[in-house]
Amino acid sequence: MTKMYAAHLNEAGVAHVAAELKRLGLEWDLSATCSAIEGTPGFMDLTTDPNDYYEYEIANKDVGKRGYGVVGYIEVWSRHAQFEPVDE
Repeated sequence: MTKMYAAHLNEAGVAHVAAELKRLGLEWDLSATCSAIEGTPGFMDLTTDPNDYYEYEIANKDVGKRGYGVVGYIEVWSRHAQFEPVDE
């Protein structure tokens, strides 16, 4: 069995991230946000299981607020990822 890994967000994933940024009221650069999500270990650990997801946390410090806390999360599901085989 070939092991697969989440290589990047697919078209549906990019659209999902855009909608989530809007829902959270964040006017962030979509491309930069997608790259940040794709570069996290949690995203790379997604499996092809349709019930698998990763929560990308947006902390207060990420939006320029002082103190600890979380502004929100973007849930990225396996259906939002493009999977590629692992070179072994």
